Amino acid sequence: MKKPGVLLFSLFFVILLFLLWASRTGFTLERPVRVRAAIVVRGPIPDTYSCFGMVASRETTILKSPVSGKLALSKIKEGDPFFPGQELARIIRPEWEGRRRVLETEKTIARDEAISAEENAERLLAAYQAGRLTLSQLNEVLQQEDLARERFLRVEGALRQVNSKISEGSLVASSSGIVLRRLLNPGEAVRASDSILSLAGKGFVVQLVLPAGTPLAVGQKVEVGPLASNETFFGEVGGLLPATLSISEGWVALDENKHWEEGALVKLGVQVGFHQGLSVPPQAIFLLGTQPIVYTIDGNTARQVAIKMGNRSPREIEVLDGLAPGQRIVTESSVPLRDGTPVYTNP
Repeated sequence: MKKPGVLLFSLFFVILLFLLWASRTGFTLERPVRVRAAIVVRGPIPDTYSCFGMVASRETTILKSPVSGKLALSKIKEGDPFFPGQELARIIRPEWEGRRRVLETEKTIARDEAISAEENAERLLAAYQAGRLTLSQLNEVLQQEDLARERFLRVEGALRQVNSKISEGSLVASSSGIVLRRLLNPGEAVRASDSILSLAGKGFVVQLVLPAGTPLAVGQKVEVGPLASNETFFGEVGGLLPATLSISEGWVALDENKHWEEGALVKLGVQVGFHQGLSVPPQAIFLLGTQPIVYTIDGNTARQVAIKMGNRSPREIEVLDGLAPGQRIVTESSVPLRDGTPVYTNP
């Protein structure tokens, strides 16, 4: 009969061999973990310029007359809201208004004459085809039709030019806001650059200050993130300020449905272009201390891979090193993972 010490040594040796075999073959008694997966893709990555800004109320603006004439304010009172495209005032220019009335009358007469000449030409063309009219008589009628049409087109063109001149006196809102004060009353004579209305923008804005030469245009996408939270909102450049030699400036209108406090600092990310690169969803990134990692799926096993990150946005994070296009990565796990954890994906 073998001694107990020999049996214990034999059992320990067998267990050691089993563990060595398991480490080399990947065999594990762990229960597979359910995960969600995504594919590493190559595509356009937005180039983002990051900076900080301060939330401010929209500044008061003064609406000024572009031309001289007589003021005709729209039906708008102090405290009324206004919206983009709404006409706030019109400057009536008597000389152009009188000219338009004359041309509108002439256009009506010219249109009737052109229609009558066309109908007459069609009737006499039938008479010519029936042999009741000579060719010279028909040509005379067709010339009269051409003259009537040319006169109508000439009057219509002149009226279009006059309407264009009149529209120069139309003051249309380019954004939303509130009327603070009427500085002039309807019927008053105004000169070019006279102040008409005091307006206040609705909501809050944040000013952008970028290095000179940085592309900046109205409508450009901007990420806005309050420093006090991890939330990020998307906005657009709503206006530009006069450029200088050293900086480019503009402003972004903030979402009126969100809570903003005047003077609060926000993070800004301005999209200034694109380049090709690899990207993964933000939820695929984990931290091991300060080192960002992802878990790739190798067969049915999660493998821990250290990565180097590039540009970041709420929807994607650029990966500069550590991954290749087409690799499967874990984006969600039912339990914390480690290197070598067996996994399976949802169908």
